[in-house]
Amino acid sequence: MPWVAGKVPRVLGLGSLTAIPADVVGSLRALPRLLAQIEEMAQATHSLPRIEAAITQVSDDTRALTTLSEHMAQVAEATGPLPQVADAAQVLPPMYERMTEIESAMPTLVEVQQQLADLPSTMDELQARLGGLSETLERLLASLDTLDANVAALREAVQPIGRIADRLPGKR
Repeated sequence: MPWVAGKVPRVLGLGSLTAIPADVVGSLRALPRLLAQIEEMAQATHSLPRIEAAITQVSDDTRALTTLSEHMAQVAEATGPLPQVADAAQVLPPMYERMTEIESAMPTLVEVQQQLADLPSTMDELQARLGGLSETLERLLASLDTLDANVAALREAVQPIGRIADRLPGKR
């Protein structure tokens, strides 16, 4: 039977349904393909809840980046002087060597310090002795002046005798 517009064609094997509109039949034929595509979409979107959870976690993590950035800026500011500190620390090894030398000399320095503690009394004693020595030297100088005067007088007295002795026979 030919198809007439507005009439539903008959489909064999449908029992009491004697006729189904053609576009319904076309839609029914597309159902298996549509179901396969829906299954593919379900498989493709199966991981979406995990992705959403991961995105939420990334969002939470990125909130911490602001605080982290501020802390990093503080660390950068705090560590800014480290190169100057490192340069300044270059003097420490030679200084340590010198301090080691000083440490090894400490027993000698302690001994010298103990001897220096006695220095004021020794200086006072030396001053007193030098005062006595000075008086003795002044007396000695006075005695030498007197001796010089006596030697000069003796020389004057002996000179005439020497001239007489030079004239005596048997002189060598």
